[in-house]
Amino acid sequence: MSTLPHKEIERIYLALGRALWHLQYVEDALNALITIKQDIGGPGRFTDAEARAMLTEQLKATMGQAVRRAEKCALLPAEDLRRLAYLKDERNWVAHKVQRTVGDSVLSPWGRLELLQRLEHITTESQVLLKVVASEMQRFVGSTGHELVVSARLTALLAADRASAA
Repeated sequence: MSTLPHKEIERIYLALGRALWHLQYVEDALNALITIKQDIGGPGRFTDAEARAMLTEQLKATMGQAVRRAEKCALLPAEDLRRLAYLKDERNWVAHKVQRTVGDSVLSPWGRLELLQRLEHITTESQVLLKVVASEMQRFVGSTGHELVVSARLTALLAADRASAA
């Protein structure tokens, strides 16, 4: 049985890590949207401490739980919810089945290319859907007369990621 050169293994690991990293951004943003739009619903209903506690609790939800709740509450347009459900399925594949389903095929250049393209698509779709979710949060918060504040950490990480992708 042939093995992969170390450089190719690193490329696969990097693509896997990047895809998972961006999936987690979407998962966290979706959970924040649920908290802001569904649980809190508007300013003045809860103290900051209560709102933070609600967010902390919602952040424990898996992506599947968050997508189902977003669908049930119609927090986003149907097409965006469909894309989130697809992304959740891709997330489950990356987290639970990628090695088992493509472990042998990556030994060929075509198998590696197919895997890397799929992971890149997951990353790109995550970036697009993060913008969709963040825009909906901004729209909802703005409709209450307030401004959405994004953490400095997330802003810096997103900027660094954009720079590394260029």
